[in-house]
Amino acid sequence: MALGAALGCDTSNTAAMVECIRSKDTNTVYSASRSRDISAPPDSIYKFVPTVDGVFLPKTPQELLLEGNFERRDYMLGIVSSEGSVLGTSTLNSIHTQADFEAVAADKLRIFEENAARVTQTVVSEYGSDGHGNHGISYAERAARFYGDWRFAVPPIEDAADYSRYHGGTYFYYFAPRPSFSSRPSYIQAAHGDEKYFLFGPEYNGKTVTSVEVELSTRMMVYFSNFMKTGNPNRPNAVPVTWPAYDELGRQYLQLGGMSLSSVTSDLYPRQRFFLGQVIPAMISHSHKAAPAMTPTKEPATTVDSHRSTTPPGGIAALLQQLQGTQYALVGIIIALVMVLSGLVCIVGRRLGTTKKLVTKSSDKKTMSYHNGNIDTSL
Repeated sequence: MALGAALGCDTSNTAAMVECIRSKDTNTVYSASRSRDISAPPDSIYKFVPTVDGVFLPKTPQELLLEGNFERRDYMLGIVSSEGSVLGTSTLNSIHTQADFEAVAADKLRIFEENAARVTQTVVSEYGSDGHGNHGISYAERAARFYGDWRFAVPPIEDAADYSRYHGGTYFYYFAPRPSFSSRPSYIQAAHGDEKYFLFGPEYNGKTVTSVEVELSTRMMVYFSNFMKTGNPNRPNAVPVTWPAYDELGRQYLQLGGMSLSSVTSDLYPRQRFFLGQVIPAMISHSHKAAPAMTPTKEPATTVDSHRSTTPPGGIAALLQQLQGTQYALVGIIIALVMVLSGLVCIVGRRLGTTKKLVTKSSDKKTMSYHNGNIDTSL
């Protein structure tokens, strides 16, 4: 409707509006689609999203995934180490201070509408402050980490976990190495989409690469072609390291790089998943507004990023206590009641024990009196 209105079409009749839109040339439609008159839905950064019509799409894709209402297919997915590179080099080069970081975060998080200011402040505290492992890291890199984690890293990690509940043929990869031919800022390792250069080979891409990169490219081709043939990246052709299937419990994945036994590790980005998948939604839920999917929690033993902290997000306990004070109060009351009941049980138990001893002593006295031929009537 908004697009039709932006194009000057009559929106009172759907069929007529569709015909009007179709009559416009591509450039006109494109310009109208980028108009500020068309805003993104409150739960998306995109203006045009799937429409839940109850027929073709009975529920949102996220709901269908959580319910297991989808065709079971072998599934391979993954991320790179610097997904936040999609912010663009020009944008990243303009971020020098915390104020710059906050401005970028506020712009990206405006989809949270009335909650945007609170969410932005929380994100700035987690990613933009000097705490939580950020000390010594440029604000540009912090911005890249925030945006990459939020939009590109955490969602597929959680999608893999959700999907694997219903189908075992799920495989997750993490492409870590910075290509030798990269011209991006030094803090960008593998940029968004860099794995494709290795997947299709240096000859195809016209890049000058090292012998190590040629070997990595060859191995990736074997893994991916195996998967396309059989649904399993480990067969039919031999691979240097067995790639385990991903599941919600173990969360094992393959780190594409050196290809050693340590390339198989587990539980990628736990801190980020917890912060974006639990803390932010809890904050928004407390405000009685549905949260955009921000989908969470120990760091891998072999960390893939030395700057990533393995400790829980700072201040989260206090934040959750603030957001869920009622629940914590109820828990406290229940614990207090349990302690009181336990105390009463102990007191009653001691009194019963004392009574039992008195009865036993009385019985012993009676027995002794009978044996002596003297019945003590005082008993």
